[in-house]
Amino acid sequence: MWDWLEADEVADVERHGMNSLAVIRAWRRWQAARRSYAADVGKPEAQACGPMGRPALG
Repeated sequence: MWDWLEADEVADVERHGMNSLAVIRAWRRWQAARRSYAADVGKPEAQACGPMGRPALG
């Protein structure tokens, strides 16, 4: 998930962990990118992007 955080959001996540609002914003950006990619290739999300349901901090 770190790749989806803006530079200013990283410090907030490091301070507040998964309770940070930055996590929600990154999650929404990730979902939008996943949906967009699946639409671009004309496949269902799970087939285009794999079964991973959410990004992880690790």
